[in-house]
Amino acid sequence: MRRDRQFFAVFAVAATAGLTACGGTTTGGGPSPDGMLTMRMPAAPTAQVTRSDTSVVSVETGVMGTMEMNVENMGTIDLGFADAGGAVQVTATYSEFVGKMSNPMAGDVNVDESDIGGQLVFTLDDRAHATVQQGFDVKMEAAQMVGSKTLAYDLFPRFPRGAMGMGQTWVDTVEVEEAGDFTATTSTITTYVVQGDTIVDGRSLVKLNTTSEIALSTIGENQGMSMSQDLSGTATGWILWDRAASMTYMSFTESDMNGMVSVDMAGVPDMSLAVTSRSHTRVTY
Repeated sequence: MRRDRQFFAVFAVAATAGLTACGGTTTGGGPSPDGMLTMRMPAAPTAQVTRSDTSVVSVETGVMGTMEMNVENMGTIDLGFADAGGAVQVTATYSEFVGKMSNPMAGDVNVDESDIGGQLVFTLDDRAHATVQQGFDVKMEAAQMVGSKTLAYDLFPRFPRGAMGMGQTWVDTVEVEEAGDFTATTSTITTYVVQGDTIVDGRSLVKLNTTSEIALSTIGENQGMSMSQDLSGTATGWILWDRAASMTYMSFTESDMNGMVSVDMAGVPDMSLAVTSRSHTRVTY
């Protein structure tokens, strides 16, 4: 039973893989000129992110049939911004977190903010490309739902050079490695499309539609049992970007991934799995 729990730990990491990110330089608030999409020092010194994620993981085990695991969590993250000599330094702290993973072979696993210690510290350049200086200290159970540094690549879109008008597109690639009991490497190629301006809650925002190709590889060993997992798939979503505040106001992503998992254990065949996920983010500032 203990080994079955470890099986699903790998699957849950795959279900919560991050998609995209970005960075920034430091000038005052106010809209960007000439249709430029750029990261600057946010108009507000702090912000609060509310994020909810749900995933369903289905595993074809062969003899034992299909097993399904549900992962759901909701968190509140406090952000602080500071001038980092031409970039924006972001410090993120989880003030609230509630997560649950339902495993038919090992029962439910529940985690909260006490399982996510420390702070995530990263800088953003003017294109919102992130460089991580410090990651969260995440316990094993929480690591199945929250990465140590993935959030740095999820909160902001990654911008191109030059002005971008309605209907224009660009492509950006992000590679992230999360190391712990298991090492997960994610490569995401995202196509952004400028849908146009919109008004939400009285704010003037730019809506960006996103389509991503994702590849995830996970390897690790626990209690002498080696595992490897490969997943690939697509994600679609949208981002509402506040140019005046230099901040993501809201975003949504849904993804579908399929792959195989291998376990170095006598009599255990390779198994296919499918992961569907949804993530919604709202920022208050």
